[in-house]
Amino acid sequence: MFWSSRVLIPFMTNSLLAMLPNAANKGPPPAMLCIFGRPGAGKTSIANRALEKLEAVEESQISNCNIHVVGIDLDVCVPKWMKDNFAKSIYPTLEERALFADAACEHVEKLLAGEEVEPRKQLLAVISFSFVNQDLREIYRKRFPQTQWIFVDTSEVEAGERIKQREGHFYKGNGGSEKDSTATKSKSKKDDDNPDWQFAPVDFEHTILDGQLSIDENTDVVMEIMQQTVKHDC
Repeated sequence: MFWSSRVLIPFMTNSLLAMLPNAANKGPPPAMLCIFGRPGAGKTSIANRALEKLEAVEESQISNCNIHVVGIDLDVCVPKWMKDNFAKSIYPTLEERALFADAACEHVEKLLAGEEVEPRKQLLAVISFSFVNQDLREIYRKRFPQTQWIFVDTSEVEAGERIKQREGHFYKGNGGSEKDSTATKSKSKKDDDNPDWQFAPVDFEHTILDGQLSIDENTDVVMEIMQQTVKHDC
């Protein structure tokens, strides 16, 4: 059963994909899903639960489609100095984000290149990251235009409450409110540094998950999107 009420991004390929691992294995080019949203939205939990379900159900419809799934959480790419600054509500500049985005893309390419994928199998990467800023999204989309984007939709207030409840994560929230976020949209910006670290509107095609639903409910939607994305030998 597919979740047909959502709009999905068409599967795209280009010459860049020829450099990625499945091309060398003469299999189909890699497919990508990116689960993104505000810090605290639950995107990593959804991604991890989807991977757990795939591992637990070996004879599922998806496993019969001959796919090889890799989960990649881009939080691992955040350097220590940036994590320390996040803890102090000091956020990276436009230039710093560009360097981070390039390094994160190289991290993804390196991981995928290291995967040993059987020739008949479709490689599917499930990426999770906040992608708060438009510039980060643009850099990633240029490197991986085949990506289908899945937005976990939560309010800033709700995400902030979840951040307060979690332990051990470098991001502590910007302390703002939904009202604060709305107010920043009308003020003049001197540059694109986003010093208040507000989540930018999404201006490209994407699937929306209701952040108020349970992790399992949203995971089921992600699993169905995987079925629609990876059609190899289904």
